[in-house]
Amino acid sequence: MKKSLIAGAITLVVGLFILALGVGHGGAKSVYWQNGFKIDRRVSQSKQIVNVNEIELDTSRPVIIHRGDEAKVTVKSTKSSNTNVSLNNSKRKLTVKDGSHPAVNLFFDEDYEDSQIEITIQWIMGN
Repeated sequence: MKKSLIAGAITLVVGLFILALGVGHGGAKSVYWQNGFKIDRRVSQSKQIVNVNEIELDTSRPVIIHRGDEAKVTVKSTKSSNTNVSLNNSKRKLTVKDGSHPAVNLFFDEDYEDSQIEITIQWIMGN
């Protein structure tokens, strides 16, 4: 019994040391499950938009719409969010949608709370 207790205590101390070493070297990453474990990371995509009359938003993320020098949509999110931006030129419609396969973040997902969608509408003088 005494040997088991000592071996367990030594294993615990070594395990905590290895854990601290891994976290100290940037090992604390957000992980999600989507057909296997994947490490989450930040992604940013930007698209130029022209002649858009309609915007369809199907997302739970914050959306910021403002005027600027050029018309574009910028999505800052995570790889696990699968946010899709599509532009239908024939209907002159911009669509922003959350992904169809929601991922479950297992650890450290608070790093990515500032995900947002920013839509810039071109400023036209006189309007």
